[in-house]
Amino acid sequence: MNKFLIIAPFFFLLLLSSIPSVAQAFTDYKIGERLEGKDMINMDIAGVSGTLFVYTNNRKIIRSMGFVPSKDGGNTPAEVYQGEFVRFKTFMEQYYQSGFERTIDNNQQKQHYKLKYNGCNVVITIGEFGDTFSTASLVFMINKI
Repeated sequence: MNKFLIIAPFFFLLLLSSIPSVAQAFTDYKIGERLEGKDMINMDIAGVSGTLFVYTNNRKIIRSMGFVPSKDGGNTPAEVYQGEFVRFKTFMEQYYQSGFERTIDNNQQKQHYKLKYNGCNVVITIGEFGDTFSTASLVFMINKI
């Protein structure tokens, strides 16, 4: 009986890990491919909850995508903490295997991080952080050049 109590949690974890996941990921969508399904998808990217907006042409071919953090299914944009932004940017740099070039827009108090990948412009726009514990707006876009 004692051996069963020790082994049972491991079997339970094994069972849970074998259940197929139906969650969609950012990487499931590619510019130039046909959109199958919805054009507004709630998901997490690098731990940031939000909504991925997929823009298509009249033939349902994906031409651009945008991601905005949101905690209510895309109705209201949410701001992110500096650590969340750094994690998000690092994830994108690893995914695109390239570093971003930063530009500062002092008039709008925003920073733009840009890179080019496979004929696309990839841009992360982040508002200014007041201090370590403040939040800022984040927008991610990828467009065909």
